Amino acid sequence: MIKKLMVTLIVLAVAIFVAIGPGMAQEKLVIWWNKSFVPQQDDAMKEIVQKWEKKSGKQADLSFFALPDHPAKVLAAFDSKIVPDVDFGQIVNIQTGTFAYEDKLLEISDILGPIRSRFTDGAIRSCDFLNGKTGKRGTYAFPIMQHGVNIHYWLDMVQAAGFKESDIPKQWKPFWDFWGEVQKRLRAKGERVYGLGITYSTEATDTYQQVNHFMEAHRVRFIDDNGKLLVDDPKVRQGFIATLEDFTRHYKAKNVPPGAISWKDIDNNLNFNNRQVVMVINPTLSIPGSFLGKNDDYYYNKIRTLRWPTAPDGGLFTLRVSTHDGFIPKDAKNKEMAKDFVRFFLEPENLDLFTKASNGAFFPVIKDSLKDPFFVSADPHRAAVYKNFTDNPTRPYDSVINRKFIQVETENLYGRACGRILTDDWTAAKAVDEMFARMKQLAND
Repeated sequence: MIKKLMVTLIVLAVAIFVAIGPGMAQEKLVIWWNKSFVPQQDDAMKEIVQKWEKKSGKQADLSFFALPDHPAKVLAAFDSKIVPDVDFGQIVNIQTGTFAYEDKLLEISDILGPIRSRFTDGAIRSCDFLNGKTGKRGTYAFPIMQHGVNIHYWLDMVQAAGFKESDIPKQWKPFWDFWGEVQKRLRAKGERVYGLGITYSTEATDTYQQVNHFMEAHRVRFIDDNGKLLVDDPKVRQGFIATLEDFTRHYKAKNVPPGAISWKDIDNNLNFNNRQVVMVINPTLSIPGSFLGKNDDYYYNKIRTLRWPTAPDGGLFTLRVSTHDGFIPKDAKNKEMAKDFVRFFLEPENLDLFTKASNGAFFPVIKDSLKDPFFVSADPHRAAVYKNFTDNPTRPYDSVINRKFIQVETENLYGRACGRILTDDWTAAKAVDEMFARMKQLAND
């Protein structure tokens, strides 16, 4: 009798476990997150999740994915409709506008609406997208951190060429020509170095980011603030021809390594870190940050981060800014729990913890956080970037304003145009006409 009762109880327990098991699994918040180049930032994310678990009484399943692996994982998840509850990825971020247009993301104005004034205008704009199903714009992402494009140089190499820091020009053309003169003097001393680390390839996202800054300096834009294409305007065409001629002339002058036409995103970092170029243009502060705590002499004494020079007309120009956003998939199983976590994550204390853990490679999206001494004055590289962020106007990249430019950036039409000029020996005008034809084709698809 007792044996029969025990068997009955075991069967009943198994039945209860099977019945409630899936429900219990759904109560665990699934978070997919970008694995940082800086281990401390992953640790900060773990700390934030643990704090949320303690506060909410809920559990989270946090998974980190390497940058190259994350996009394919997310695309497969959307196809299968087995998605995480919360996702953030730096490369995935490029496709957020497309995901919103395809009605794959949850509209979260109820989260961001009450706290919109807390964030920079660019950060807020990066979260608003058009939904192709509803035909309306909405808030489909939440801002996490932002970065600009920075200029770094080796001070000791400039000094070895016989110059002082104060000799670096602040005007556009003299500024860029200066690095060619540094190269010339170092070569005369037997140094096999190049003055400039500019990227010209179709392989690197650095290319279109750098070209966009040259465009802003030359007062050229492909779309207006409402996303309308402007490339049929003769002034835009002529302005971009001048921009490309200016951008590519340094390679033609052999002041840039010949391999720059095929560089990937890491290659300008490597060429600078290996002291093969005197100056480099690069997103984030990852280049000096790679030496922090490993070679403090390089970080604090030999590497400098510069303000951008003035535009060719002598004025300040708009700097392009990338905002990194996360999202909640529309098919997430635990939407309310995901919303609760995002609200918690967006608290200034938590966002600041996560952003600072990048060692300053990224900057805050919260306006008040930009006043923190950590970014303003505590570090020479961050202080220079702070001045860029606060003294110059900023604007998101065109893919945020017009989702069709996601494909323009994916195809890297900017790098293709550079290749036409530098490899195929086309004129800038011919390369621009080909680029504009493809751009209009993509805009009309």
